[in-house]
Amino acid sequence: MKKSSGLIAALLVAPLVFGGTTASAALIRGSGGAGGGSDSNSDGGRGHSSGPISGGGSNGGGHSEWGHGSERGAESRGLEPPVVIKRRNYSIGHPDRIRNSNNIVRDRHQIDYPERDGTGAAISKSAARVAPQEHTSIVRNTTIIRNIQNERRTEIVPNKYYWHDSAGVRYCHYYDRGGVHWYGFYFGPTFYWTRYYGDHWWWFDARFDRWVYWWGGYWWWPSPTGVVYVYMDNNYYPYQEGVVTVKQPEVEAPPEGAPSSHEGSSYQSPDGRRTVQVFGDRDEAFLYNSSSGQASFMKYLGAGVEKVRFAGGKNGKPLQILIDFKDGTFAFFTDEGQPIDANPDKTELSLPSGPPPGAKTPPPAEPPPQPQ
Repeated sequence: MKKSSGLIAALLVAPLVFGGTTASAALIRGSGGAGGGSDSNSDGGRGHSSGPISGGGSNGGGHSEWGHGSERGAESRGLEPPVVIKRRNYSIGHPDRIRNSNNIVRDRHQIDYPERDGTGAAISKSAARVAPQEHTSIVRNTTIIRNIQNERRTEIVPNKYYWHDSAGVRYCHYYDRGGVHWYGFYFGPTFYWTRYYGDHWWWFDARFDRWVYWWGGYWWWPSPTGVVYVYMDNNYYPYQEGVVTVKQPEVEAPPEGAPSSHEGSSYQSPDGRRTVQVFGDRDEAFLYNSSSGQASFMKYLGAGVEKVRFAGGKNGKPLQILIDFKDGTFAFFTDEGQPIDANPDKTELSLPSGPPPGAKTPPPAEPPPQPQ
């Protein structure tokens, strides 16, 4: 997955899966065969609509007539490289939810990082700025965990740094005057300090101004509203029943040009106003305005398209275009072909019964060391 930062907002609804049918057909000029919003017993390419989601197709003959001047300019603008906000589903194991609010860290208490290690050498590494995934190797190292448990019994002089080298990892134990045990880990390109409290490892994420706890291979944030968020791909996403949906904006390469209307497969919206044509070896999607009976090109939507669905367009709900890509991602567009960053109205969409095949599965959860 391509990386990005600062563009992804936290999701508010569960991940989505859509149903529908497709048809290999041409865009229709005139009154020929739009069938996205009605039932059909024919195999000739008419789509079958059930509920608010439709993947309707259209079939027939004819061709699009392209104008000149402003229409050519509109076509050129429609072929500009689009920004597609792709979503991907991940399967995540259930977190260890903290039931006792007294065991959730919400204060701003920090300690001073030591300037020198146990040998007196100056520490040149910088503190981690993103959630340290290296913590997996710590909690799974039984030697380190056993040593930490034993050292905690005797290293109780307040405000003193206790340095250790164990199993190839240098770490530091600090016991503050409030009775809290802190552990700094100095391996890899950066160092990070954790706070062991309420049977969990806690790390303060300064970028998001919050304490997060470690469980099952991930950092989790117990928000004040009760929703638990998981840290993935440099952001926090709400956890809902084993599935997390991550958004990534991507700039697609532009196509050479829009295809003629008799090529590829087409999908038509239930109200007949929009048609998406998927064409070529790259399975590129092109949006057309079909409201007047003549297909006029509007926008290039992206490549690697698996299928196209529609939502809304009825009862005052805005029409939305839903595209599933072959790489397992999916994206939403307005009826003008603009990418949708916010989540569609979930009342307009069918929710999934679970994560899709091939979704990422985390390693088994490991219990943190218990205080002695």
